[in-house]
Amino acid sequence: KLDSLQVSAEDPHSAIVREVVDTLTRERVNISSAAAYHLRLFGERQQSQALTYTGRATPAEMSLTSEVAFTISDRQGRVLVGPETLSTERVYVNDRDNVVGSSQEADLLRREMRNDLSRQLLFRLSSLSESELQARERALDQSQ
Repeated sequence: KLDSLQVSAEDPHSAIVREVVDTLTRERVNISSAAAYHLRLFGERQQSQALTYTGRATPAEMSLTSEVAFTISDRQGRVLVGPETLSTERVYVNDRDNVVGSSQEADLLRREMRNDLSRQLLFRLSSLSESELQARERALDQSQ
């Protein structure tokens, strides 16, 4: 398990960055600019599309997709892991007669999806050890 990470992103104040930092902190990962390894997040991309339509050609079911790409690099900026992309999808019923309710449901699903992406990233990071990353660094050193 990685004990310490530097975390950065294109938009350091984005919701996905806050979610990832909160999740890592809860798991006792020290977030530090002095860490040996750097987790870089490349923006969260969200997409919404109609899956089915009513008889009046209005969307009946909507699909939400969210994804985030990341890399892990060493102090020299050499990429050791990635870029990898994590993604998640949810489907909800679009109630034409309750636009506010449908909008609130979509917002709730987006928060759940951010949480899901954060958990996926944590799971991916938990499969990496400091020794494995050090081995990848040594392999890069030897190939130069």
